[in-house]
Amino acid sequence: MSTVNLKKCPRCGAIRDKKDLFCGDCGTPFGSSEENYRNLPLTPTVPVVPTERKSWKKNLLAASVVLVLLLIGTLFLGIQLGQSGKGSTQAITNTPPNPPHLTKTLSTVTVMPTPSPTPTFTPTPTPTPMQPGTVLYNEDGSDNWQGWLASGPDWTVQNGKLINTDGKGDPLIVPYNPGANGYNDYEVVAKITRVKFMSDYGGSFGIVVRNDGNGGGYTFSLCASLGYAFGGTWGCNMDYNTYTKSELLSGQQFPDGHPLKTAPFLSTAGSEYTYRIDVKGGTITTYINDNPILGTVTDYTYPSGGQVSIWDSGCQLVISNIEIILL
Repeated sequence: MSTVNLKKCPRCGAIRDKKDLFCGDCGTPFGSSEENYRNLPLTPTVPVVPTERKSWKKNLLAASVVLVLLLIGTLFLGIQLGQSGKGSTQAITNTPPNPPHLTKTLSTVTVMPTPSPTPTFTPTPTPTPMQPGTVLYNEDGSDNWQGWLASGPDWTVQNGKLINTDGKGDPLIVPYNPGANGYNDYEVVAKITRVKFMSDYGGSFGIVVRNDGNGGGYTFSLCASLGYAFGGTWGCNMDYNTYTKSELLSGQQFPDGHPLKTAPFLSTAGSEYTYRIDVKGGTITTYINDNPILGTVTDYTYPSGGQVSIWDSGCQLVISNIEIILL
């Protein structure tokens, strides 16, 4: 490689191009003498690669450009960081509102909890009242008179019939209580057979309605008796076949029961009769085999429903059916 076009800086020894007026490394100006070229071999053993030409002006310009770029970059980065910090702060401090369904849930659960609902009072429906003619109770022996206190020795149940064998015993209370169920007006129908009188002095039997449990109520009595079974003014003649009677009493204790009305009647032994007594308000009506026997009697002594009972004194009886019907 030829070195004719190269020269060496006399100050720093840098090899520069022959055309350079200044040393690109130290800035020393080159003279016009040839002394800068005398020590350079024409053909060096190792090729010398010329150092890239550097100009201090160019370096200054490049440094200025770099500095400007750095300033621009720094400014841009600062702006970006400022915006990013502002956005982060806003994201932290100004949390976007919850979606509508979440807002509603939070409001219901935490902010304004839903109050417990006030219990709704549902009144108990008033039962439909029964209509007149409704059968409130019926005993025909199909259940062997369940609920009746007829276990002997006076009252018993045989072959589905209620029987009084000796004309004795306390009155039997019908298991159904009209008064306790709110019914004051009703009729009682009983199918009764008088088998015989237990003595020559006769006997009596009957039905009590509106029984207050204290000796009160209305007694439908079938009587054939000697002496004074119903008080001093209602005695029977010695011939009870002539002076037998049906009678309605206010009360049921003898001789304290107060007679309201009476009529002659004597049942035939061994024959079944249907005895009926109606109470409605202050009117009482009695029937035998569906025929009025005493007419209608007015009395307000016992207005309440009470109980129903069957009584017997001195008669052997067979009862096949008892029914209570609403009026």
